[in-house]
Amino acid sequence: MSNEQVVDVVVVGAGICGSLLATRLARAGRSVLLLESGPRKGRGELVQNYRESAFKSDFMAPYPYSEMAPHPRFSPTPNDYLEQAGPHAYQAQYIRMLGGTSWHWAAQMWRYVPNDFRTQSLYGVGVDWPIGYDDLEEYYYQVEVITGVGGEPDNGSPRSKPFPMERVPASYLQQRVTERLAPEYRVIDDSTARNSRSYGGRPACCGNNNCMPICPIDAQYHGGLAAQEAEAEGVEIVTEAVVYRLEHDSQGRISAVHYYDWDKTSHKVTAQTVVLAANAIETPKLLLMSTSDTFADGIANARDNVGRNLCDHPAISVSFDVDEPVWPGRGPVSPCSIGDFRDGDFRAEHAPFRLDISNGSKVASVTKELLAEGYHGRALDEQVRYRAARRLALKNAMEQLPDPENRVTLSDQ
Repeated sequence: MSNEQVVDVVVVGAGICGSLLATRLARAGRSVLLLESGPRKGRGELVQNYRESAFKSDFMAPYPYSEMAPHPRFSPTPNDYLEQAGPHAYQAQYIRMLGGTSWHWAAQMWRYVPNDFRTQSLYGVGVDWPIGYDDLEEYYYQVEVITGVGGEPDNGSPRSKPFPMERVPASYLQQRVTERLAPEYRVIDDSTARNSRSYGGRPACCGNNNCMPICPIDAQYHGGLAAQEAEAEGVEIVTEAVVYRLEHDSQGRISAVHYYDWDKTSHKVTAQTVVLAANAIETPKLLLMSTSDTFADGIANARDNVGRNLCDHPAISVSFDVDEPVWPGRGPVSPCSIGDFRDGDFRAEHAPFRLDISNGSKVASVTKELLAEGYHGRALDEQVRYRAARRLALKNAMEQLPDPENRVTLSDQ
């Protein structure tokens, strides 16, 4: 065993949550070690990776992959890191790298609506939370200030303070969709951590339409920025550190972390507090791997609850051609939504949802479609222009109730 280390707090996982927590602890005077299983890469290198990739529709294309810290990949062929044991495919994509998966997100930062905390009392589904919206409202705002969130003030989530960021100006598509759907439906600005002005040392959005898989100018907040701030506050960051076992003391409290570096040398870190901030798959995996005589089925798993109730944000999307050019592809990828279905008595019968209106460029998908139909030459060029200007995509981002059968378990390997 090499380099045994003692710190106040060790945080496993350097995404947004782990990095922000590490920053706050360091400011409070704690010695903090932040462990990340993946490598450290800069935005410039990631942007170049994407430019050189042959798979532009693959949101994982810019991000490095290593067998030392594997993550799921489905393009060009699945790597089977996640074994699908259930009846429905769950093709989760996450990034093991300093900063985590929010490198390739759409920066959506929606708050819950107040009734989300009382679904059993109001609608007879799920369970009520032991806390309410008002208990979290101030913390919502703190995060919005850190990340620079703007959006529609009247979006169903009451606010004690205005958004810290003005909205990014509406694209032509958003303007036309808003006008055409009124007054039957109200289109609102998404709540997003995307700069409309210089903020936090980052520039304003300039409409690259590349929010996913990576904003090329860092107008959009992500976990890499959170990790940089943590390091600036004195947090020690170790990348390429793959945690493989948690050690507990005689009281059953996690007291040490064991990790391999990418040279396969084992290290041990002892801490007063251990924070697991990997993600909803890697965190339970680590707990389940950490067995002992006291915890034969993994730490914190005495009641077989670790890994259960896995939730995501499932969605069904539809694309169609509208009767006028709306020119998707200019401005942010996901600028606006219809939020009328986020709450209501209907929740007793079916899930609430938000209708997300995409502004992503349709040139690539339309071109592939036309080539399959046999178009070429001038006709191909004309049809690409015609269809790409009119193609509109919607998806219903739905609430998913916890289900104990939706779970993470260890494979036999």
